[in-house]
Amino acid sequence: MHHQYHCYLYPYQSVLLDFEMADWGPIFVSVLLFALLSPGLLFQIPGGARCVNFCCFQTSGAAILVHTLLYFALICLFTFAIRVHIWLG
Repeated sequence: MHHQYHCYLYPYQSVLLDFEMADWGPIFVSVLLFALLSPGLLFQIPGGARCVNFCCFQTSGAAILVHTLLYFALICLFTFAIRVHIWLG
């Protein structure tokens, strides 16, 4: 069944919203990157004694900042530049 709804943004403007298929690509990419880029889970940049530590299960403020910047850059790349789309519905 095809569902369409009007969303009124301003008094005389409406946008037709189509709810037949949902784009789950950005959601799956963000959840996957969040799990993979958690500092200390798979790797940590910067590490304690080295530049990169693997599977250390510890973190620091600098590592959180670096992983946050990596996460933001990769989300922007996959969402806006590559435009990953997974249509479910």
